[in-house]
Amino acid sequence: MTLKTKLLATISMVAVTIALLMVGVWAVKTANFSVGGNISFTASGINATISAGTLNDASAWKTASDADEKLKEIVMNTDKTQSQIESEFASWSGLDFVFNEAGEDVTITFTITNTSTKVNDYIGISIVADAGEAVNATVSANLTYIPLAPSQSKQIVLTFSVTDKTANASLTGFNIEFLMEQETPVDGSYASTGLSFETNDTNMTAKIVGSNSDITSFIIPELIILNSKVYSVNEIGYYINFEEDGIPYPYFYNPTYIFVPRSVSVLEYAFDNLNLNGFTLEFERGISIVDDLGGVYGNVTVILPDTVKEFDVYMHGSNNTFVFKSATPPQVSTNILSNMNSVCSSIQVPASSVEAYKTAWPDLASKISAISE
Repeated sequence: MTLKTKLLATISMVAVTIALLMVGVWAVKTANFSVGGNISFTASGINATISAGTLNDASAWKTASDADEKLKEIVMNTDKTQSQIESEFASWSGLDFVFNEAGEDVTITFTITNTSTKVNDYIGISIVADAGEAVNATVSANLTYIPLAPSQSKQIVLTFSVTDKTANASLTGFNIEFLMEQETPVDGSYASTGLSFETNDTNMTAKIVGSNSDITSFIIPELIILNSKVYSVNEIGYYINFEEDGIPYPYFYNPTYIFVPRSVSVLEYAFDNLNLNGFTLEFERGISIVDDLGGVYGNVTVILPDTVKEFDVYMHGSNNTFVFKSATPPQVSTNILSNMNSVCSSIQVPASSVEAYKTAWPDLASKISAISE
């Protein structure tokens, strides 16, 4: 997807936040675990069906009638208005159920189907989960990013767990968001993208293994077509192990800008040799955990979307700028905060969140400012 297309999709998207607000207390013998809020999807120009959701046998609705009234099927298409879509999500709000006495995992299961009839009309789906104020409890999902081909389906499982079944547990402020966008695969040839790919036909994924050194700006695609097959780009590999005039030749020779889509989960020191060039590395909305920056070294601007909930990257070098778009400071360990203090010259955050970041990261307060327009 081109940057222009992403911009248009962002402007036109029907955005409804999925928020499951969960509060509850776990006891050794009984469990009361209430779920309230709204489930919906950030979606743009898609045709899809979300099947009726079901709870497993480890839980029960507090109100018997909810078994028939909650988690109903949702049909999404390009002809529906925002208000029509929102009304269909109503049955996924006000959820209220309990664990069984054994404290077994509770699951909500449903299926997303791409109902489009167009050959290359894919839907890219990612999920961002935030456990909020969790004590002895977790929530998880069985996907990070998947592309759904026309008529293809994916079963989604949300799992709620108590870690230590002999102790009290609570989960408050739980928040989960599904992001769904129409994705059209692009020609993955070197002539078209300036990139070389190594493909895996077992899981239909592609790894970037080279680039055109004359190109300085790369918007990495999520989906590519090679030899009439569609692949999801999920990895950027290590620099090429050959020399040109005695100098190791990296994948990206002298970039000024690289856009990493949410489909990429592995960077494998792809930018390790770019420590002297300086460039902007931007991640797409939908990525929730950043634990690898591809070996970037110094004089780099890293732009992280508002969906990032955890940042766990140890860096080298100096004069780096980080732009965090999340209103809430991501989870960062003490060691990483100390490292950021030594390698960063500037940390930019939303204007309304400057004080929140300074409070969360007091040792970095002098470097935190509002995002430059």
